[in-house]
Amino acid sequence: MKRVSWILATFVLAVVSLTLIWAIQPEIGIALETYLGQARSKYPGIVGSSIDNCKLCHINPAGGGLINNYGWDWWGAGGNSGAFDAIEPDDSDGDGFSNFYEIAALTYPGDASSYPLTTPTNTPTQTAVATPTRTKTTTITPTPTTSGTPEDTATPTASPTPTETSVATVTRTPTPTATATATKTPTPTSTVPSSTGRVQGIVRLGGRTNHSGSVVSVAGIYAVTDAVGQFVAEGVPAGVWSAVASHQGFLSALRSSVVVLYGQVVVLPDVALQSGDANGDCVINLFDLVIISSAYAPSGPVTDPDADVNKDGVVDLFDLVLVSSNYGLSCPQSW
Repeated sequence: MKRVSWILATFVLAVVSLTLIWAIQPEIGIALETYLGQARSKYPGIVGSSIDNCKLCHINPAGGGLINNYGWDWWGAGGNSGAFDAIEPDDSDGDGFSNFYEIAALTYPGDASSYPLTTPTNTPTQTAVATPTRTKTTTITPTPTTSGTPEDTATPTASPTPTETSVATVTRTPTPTATATATKTPTPTSTVPSSTGRVQGIVRLGGRTNHSGSVVSVAGIYAVTDAVGQFVAEGVPAGVWSAVASHQGFLSALRSSVVVLYGQVVVLPDVALQSGDANGDCVINLFDLVIISSAYAPSGPVTDPDADVNKDGVVDLFDLVLVSSNYGLSCPQSW
């Protein structure tokens, strides 16, 4: 009897979830068009350009589906016009150019394969400015040499001159003792790993600006990411291992065939964990939508912490969009 009632309750929640999703589909479409409109008003130069489409924040130029790293960063910064300013200095796609520089160059800030052509630096103009300052110093030095007349009066001051040189030799003697104490500081012996290496990288959390708390495991060695997603796993035994990155509410990522050599540093590529696995069953599906829809409260409070996917303190449209954009994905995602 309990099993029947549980199935019935699950079915009712599923129907409610689907009804809610269908009801907000037009709202999501309008919202996405509004987001692109915000980008156009913030950056009028992109209107009619090659990046004037939904690929600015999505993987697909038509919009919908997966959101790229720039879209996640913008969303995590507030998802409004002010969020563009907040993430302008960032490099969301990791191609070496800031988001603002890429938008100004009409390339996608969320696509690492789209980046501006490098321009020559202004270093030659700096060297050209430096040369005249050196010529000025040389022209100053010949001027005081003309005043050589006071040599006649310098005859009686010959006796204090040796006393000054004797004092100079006394003050120079403590100098080597100071260098002797400085040579005692080197400690190169601490960086000599005998049979281990280091694995490091960056793990980001989709939909958030604080990327801390992800756990990375390599050969039984664990490391935790900081606020920007960086991690360092020290003392990893030499060998070929798999690296796994995981976080509550996100799909885990797997990197196989990580080769660790003695005393070497292995830098893994950046990875973004996909959010929406509210019940932690390694797949984003209807059950996750049920959890979020049952706790849906745009004005708060949060009754189920697992339903607050982006951890902004409310369960609202943003959480539903995060789940729907990753709907159907499962663990482990490739790293």
